[in-house]
Amino acid sequence: MAVEVRGSPIGLVLGVGAAAIAIVVLLLFGDSSSYEDIASFDLEPSGGVKIGPVTVGGGPQKRKDRFGPIELTPEMNPVRVSARLWYYRRSASLHRPSIYTKISSESGETVWEGSATVARPRSKSQRKKDRTVSKHLTVGKFSVPAAGRYYLDVETNDDRARIKSGRVTVSRTKQQSKSD
Repeated sequence: MAVEVRGSPIGLVLGVGAAAIAIVVLLLFGDSSSYEDIASFDLEPSGGVKIGPVTVGGGPQKRKDRFGPIELTPEMNPVRVSARLWYYRRSASLHRPSIYTKISSESGETVWEGSATVARPRSKSQRKKDRTVSKHLTVGKFSVPAAGRYYLDVETNDDRARIKSGRVTVSRTKQQSKSD
């Protein structure tokens, strides 16, 4: 006996459910293709930041780095700060890396602050494996108040999860072409 799903209420529910999940994922995580990078900065595994041939920065557990200047204008709004962290996660460990970022003007005035922590793996099978993990985090969005030079302060805390490397990106929404 064959069961026909197409045209049945079950097929309709499954189709609507899949579409709803896709919309929720886009709303929560955004469509990365709708952003263009303004600036990207690499975090080095040594705890420092590689700038050309030189590595500078803090220690292996907590790092504080300053990047910039970055030229920003209100026309770029909204501006998004995101990070991709590669870290070694030990099995049965509850330790998860976190990132704190701050955008400040040349005069030192804080324009925006945001933070994010890598979520704990959901399945027990994922938690049982020692492995290197790559996670993308959207730290947040902000509006540039005035055109000028800004600095990005980044503090990472690997909480014994051993961050191997990372990249912090400042991006803007892609401009839509206007048709007359």
